[in-house]
Amino acid sequence: MVIEDCEFGNIEVKSDGRIRRYGLKIVGGVLQMQMPEYGDIQSLRLFLDKNREWVREKLKKVKLKKVLLYGPDYDFQSCAFTILWKEYGRQRIVGSLNLDEKKLTIYYPNGCDLYSLKSQTTIKSIIENAMMVAARKILPSWLMEVSRRIGIAHKECQIRKMRSRWGSCSSAASVHLSCMMLLLPAELIEFVMIHELCHIREMNHGPHFHRLVNQLLDGKEKYYEREIKKYSTKL
Repeated sequence: MVIEDCEFGNIEVKSDGRIRRYGLKIVGGVLQMQMPEYGDIQSLRLFLDKNREWVREKLKKVKLKKVLLYGPDYDFQSCAFTILWKEYGRQRIVGSLNLDEKKLTIYYPNGCDLYSLKSQTTIKSIIENAMMVAARKILPSWLMEVSRRIGIAHKECQIRKMRSRWGSCSSAASVHLSCMMLLLPAELIEFVMIHELCHIREMNHGPHFHRLVNQLLDGKEKYYEREIKKYSTKL
């Protein structure tokens, strides 16, 4: 979710059952706050007010990046679908995914404040759910194609909402892919797939592993490693 502050602009807010207290941090130039699951926005804002000077001091050392809000101006990039925004006459925000046409249509009520906390939370959930549906349809068959091409077989492919990595591979030759991979260009999706498939032969990141990956990528492993750092596993 996102809250708006008159001094610091839009602030990302995270809240789940593992968080026990209010907190503040700056990650990648983005101001983030954390709130316990039982917390409330008023207490969150009071915590921010008490720590404004700390944030100001931190911002002297780093340039604060703008948090993107979900709306008609949101620059969404995915190989699975684009987002269309349409006003309609009902009372809630809903999404309709058509993978054949590669479109996610988000319908919002006439006069709706798209940038309120409630609306932003709903829209983000709609997009994430669409990413999961699309990934489950697209990625397993894509991985199978890559697997056959490079000659490394896997036993299964699972799609997950991973927040900190693009993929993983188990010792049982099961490849797990993040649905957020669909935010990547096609060549980087295949880079992640090849990387994880190579773990079936080398369950480490040693010299033999990197030699195999680099060979399968025509000597471009380092290039892809640099490129993928430009993308985030989060919306």
